[in-house]
Amino acid sequence: MKIKDNKSTVHLVGELEKKPTIVNFSKSKSRPRVNLYANYLSEKLNSPVQILDVTRIVWNVNKYSSSGVTLCINSDSLNNYKSSGVLAQVSLDVSSEYQLYEDNQDFQHLISELLSNEQHIYLLKYQNKHVFDFENNPLVHTVAPQNKVVELYDSKGYQRETFKKLGVRNVPYEIVHSIEELLKFSKKYDNNVFVSKFRGSSGRGNYIANGVDQIINGIDKFVQDHKKSSDSDSNVFDEGILVSKNMEYIYSPSIGVMVDGEQTLVFSMSEQLLRNGTQFNGNIWPLHDEILETPDVINEMIEHAKIIGDQMAKDGYRGVFNIDEIIVNENGVLKPYFIEVNPRHFGHYPQICYTMERLIPWVNISYLDLMIHQGKKFSEMPGLSIKTIEDRMCRYPHHSNFSWIYKRYKNPNDDIIFDGDIPNLDLGEIFRQEKMATYDHPGPGVLLPANTPAFHLVSTGKNRKEAEKRISNDNYFNSIFEKYKLE
Repeated sequence: MKIKDNKSTVHLVGELEKKPTIVNFSKSKSRPRVNLYANYLSEKLNSPVQILDVTRIVWNVNKYSSSGVTLCINSDSLNNYKSSGVLAQVSLDVSSEYQLYEDNQDFQHLISELLSNEQHIYLLKYQNKHVFDFENNPLVHTVAPQNKVVELYDSKGYQRETFKKLGVRNVPYEIVHSIEELLKFSKKYDNNVFVSKFRGSSGRGNYIANGVDQIINGIDKFVQDHKKSSDSDSNVFDEGILVSKNMEYIYSPSIGVMVDGEQTLVFSMSEQLLRNGTQFNGNIWPLHDEILETPDVINEMIEHAKIIGDQMAKDGYRGVFNIDEIIVNENGVLKPYFIEVNPRHFGHYPQICYTMERLIPWVNISYLDLMIHQGKKFSEMPGLSIKTIEDRMCRYPHHSNFSWIYKRYKNPNDDIIFDGDIPNLDLGEIFRQEKMATYDHPGPGVLLPANTPAFHLVSTGKNRKEAEKRISNDNYFNSIFEKYKLE
């Protein structure tokens, strides 16, 4: 099938302010996302956008954040922020980190001076759990999920109940409030169940159990983790535990979605790589040919995404999120089942952006994101065809003769220090040069605590098989995996 090209340019809707400032509150893995916005703004403004690491302002000693992200310190950066634009990156996932910035005079001085110069500031946040006082300033634009809506959709129970009522196919589940209720539900499915906490991401707080002993052992771990993380006398069952039938699936698609308050755009579908069947470990794009050659499955997943996106927009959500589903073979018929929504920018969002750069070069997804968070609508963006994006990125991506694998490698057991330099490229260059390389690798001499990301690896190819083969046949990277026991 030929896809009709629509090569009219997507124009700016309203002028972006000159000398914009972007401050990125995010995990280190989102540095490629910062680069996307920087490249976009540099191109539109015909002026370079400087990257400033705010962590250098706040920290005066080498330190690890509680989320395991390495913070590199060098105090000379404060003198450099007055150029044409600023991009800054910090980790802001927990209250203690947020408080460091809230209380830090250098950081507050930086923001105050930028605002006194009437620079528009764009705050890029991976999550939006903490809000600064200065965000009430009309010059400040937060490019992140809205706090109250994120809190609502962080509840997996709320997601399941809401979307089930709207007709989205769900895995059989129940929200339980005691071990007795959990065991009663599990017995219906021969004690082969998937158990998850009410809130969590990237597979944390989930486990698969096959048998009563495994169910009880998993709940015991939940109880211990809850006691460590909670200052109150609350019970792990108070909010509820989500227990589902553990369905045997053959694929686990991840669906990228963007909402503007009027329409829902489905702009990507990739396949998740899962460790132990629950924990996110990367993605492959595009989906397997078996799915792509079954249009009913693709169309049903797009329909699910639009139902979900429309509802989230009604609840006040704007911008990017992703949906995890599984595909089950039921008597020879492939059927997609909803698993969960992740109400935030997802880990492989930058890879999707660079894929769109190849397939639909006249559409810039980071531009759409910025515009939506300034109150613009898809309908106000000339040349934007939702159907073209869905066709090229979801229905017929295998016609592009391009594929990639993104894998996240961790050191699961011990602290490590890399003693040699691993080839590290800008993510955009990996895609443009069609290479295999790492990005966000901290470099030699940096201590990485156990169970933190060592690096992210991307391998490209003309198809999935070729991209996979490059990893399995690369002696250098395989020796690195073995030497540092990375998984």
